[in-house]
Amino acid sequence: MTTASLDEDHPSRRASLIREAENERLRIMEQILRHFIGNVPSDINSLRKVAETLNGEHSRLPDSVGNEGADDSDDSAIGEESFTVNEISENAAHYSGELSHWNFSKRVQRKIDSLGDRHEMSDEKEYYRAKHLQSSGPNLSAVTQWFPPQPVAEFLISIFFKYGQTNYFYVEEKWATAQLQRIYKEKSSGSSDDSPVWCIILMLLAIGTQFVDLDSVEHSEQSVDSPSHDDSAAEDDVGVTLYKQAVKLIPDVLTIASMESVQAFLLLGVYTLPLDTSGLSYTYLGMAIKMAIQNGMHRRYSGISLDEHALEVRKRLWWTVYTLEKRICILHGRPLSISSADIDAELPTDMPNFQPPNFANLRAIIMLNRHLESIASTIIRLRNSPKALQIDRLDELVRHSEGLKSLWSSLPSDIYCNDLDPQKGMFRANVHLNLAFLLTQVFMGRPFLFTYSRVSGSSESTRSRASIARATLASDCIQAAHQILDLCQLLNDHGGLARASYIEFSACRTALLVFLAHSLNENTKRLRKSLTNGMSLMRLMTRGIDSAKSEFSIIELLERAITRLNARPMSEAGTLNQQPSGYEKYKNWAQLWKQQSPQAQNGLIQMNPQPTETPSTDEVTELLWSSAETNMSNFALDPFFAYSQPIGESDVGQPGNFLYQSDTVTLPNLSLEPGWMGYQMPQ
Repeated sequence: MTTASLDEDHPSRRASLIREAENERLRIMEQILRHFIGNVPSDINSLRKVAETLNGEHSRLPDSVGNEGADDSDDSAIGEESFTVNEISENAAHYSGELSHWNFSKRVQRKIDSLGDRHEMSDEKEYYRAKHLQSSGPNLSAVTQWFPPQPVAEFLISIFFKYGQTNYFYVEEKWATAQLQRIYKEKSSGSSDDSPVWCIILMLLAIGTQFVDLDSVEHSEQSVDSPSHDDSAAEDDVGVTLYKQAVKLIPDVLTIASMESVQAFLLLGVYTLPLDTSGLSYTYLGMAIKMAIQNGMHRRYSGISLDEHALEVRKRLWWTVYTLEKRICILHGRPLSISSADIDAELPTDMPNFQPPNFANLRAIIMLNRHLESIASTIIRLRNSPKALQIDRLDELVRHSEGLKSLWSSLPSDIYCNDLDPQKGMFRANVHLNLAFLLTQVFMGRPFLFTYSRVSGSSESTRSRASIARATLASDCIQAAHQILDLCQLLNDHGGLARASYIEFSACRTALLVFLAHSLNENTKRLRKSLTNGMSLMRLMTRGIDSAKSEFSIIELLERAITRLNARPMSEAGTLNQQPSGYEKYKNWAQLWKQQSPQAQNGLIQMNPQPTETPSTDEVTELLWSSAETNMSNFALDPFFAYSQPIGESDVGQPGNFLYQSDTVTLPNLSLEPGWMGYQMPQ
């Protein structure tokens, strides 16, 4: 007997060979399992979970393995295509769509395997990330020195979670606190792999600076009647500095492409929402969507690596990014980044002790966004429909309105959603949710403001279905605008309006535009009061934010123009579109000349008279709008037209010469010229 056979017969040697064979068998089975369902943890609990998940499900092996002789000539080969989401690490995954090159290559590989060829295992990484493009680390070292002292950082983080995160989910507070502690302990040992986390923390601090004034005593005591002092420059400078450091990390955040990269771009978009909504913010949110898609967050998760809590974080993060980005796209006229038909991710679920505890509000904002998307689609179809089909589209909008109201009435009214008790912790979040609901109503009805007439103005039997539908939608829009203003006033009375809140500023601005547009239809005391209050509230929110000041200046210009219109005698308002006679033109001009040209003597008209002192705004308004005629047919109420110079620094120069600046110091030319105001003077 040889030595080898003796060794093999030895009990310890046989046991060793058996263990080696068993280990090889386990290794091969792990490779097979990883091939079909992705990376699988090797601990016993995870393996049990795999077994439970797969129990009762159909085998994922190709049909050809078990039915080699079957005639599949009538089967659709496309039906075998499916998407894959494979985990690369704890917070990153590789997504490949149904018809991708990568998925087809895997299908070819499965076909080869089914024919009995044992292909060799490659040492190359199956899911490639361009790690070699990451920075070598100096970026983090340069960023380190810009972190504030730890107590200041902890305060700003607390401000973010108190005011900045309301109805959406950005990050968990306990996770952010733990990462902040780690950063201050390991500042000098950070690597480029930490870039997404560092970017997140920097942006939490930056957003905290935007809301920090809400915690001040002076802010809580400020009212619409108190003078507006813009003393927030230092706080804003800190926020901008933190933001600039965060953007230095963007190349690594992009390359790593993890779930934390999604959060980083989301927070960059949130910070820039009040600063550049349709520009920077829209771009950052679009990047967050792309990062989320790259990780397969838009698809239903079928893996087993994530525990229940991690899976819930994934779901809430996806629906936040998707909802916020789509809302910005719709309200600011941008193409949608992803179709709802491409999404089958599960909705968030209610989990005890999940932070923040705003599940009901998050689900509500998701549902409101679905209604907004459907409404926008219907409005587009209405715009492009032939006249014969427009009534059907209007009826569809009315049904959307009823469905929206039904959804809203079904939401909770205690603690969450509809609870507007200022003493409760969800007060600001609930107000924001109410504003989102009312903005959807305004969005649906504002196209019909210029054809508005009261439903009760005539018998419904004599009115068309279309006119009734338009009047109903417009009426709901106007009522929603008044409710928006009431909510903004409520916020201002209990905690204050936030300069950096996109929803608060955009809602107030939208309501004012509705009031201005509707004031062309009727000029009521309630409308004038709402305009005055709304303008005061907006002045509070424009402190220190240039983009808000720019948008508000347009509101002010429109308000001044409409105020001048309403300052005319009611008798003239009724004949707005009628051409006055030559005598009426002469009479009104003569009266105007008599009042404003006391130096005229002996019947001689002084050309271009200059006043001896600057007239008041009211005097200029009365002068301009008590004149004979103002042809308004050329004026369109478009709040988005641009100005080449700041308002107040140059003449507007619109046709008809009726949009004078309110601070004009030179009176208009009162001379009679040939063709003056359409009246031909005899030669």
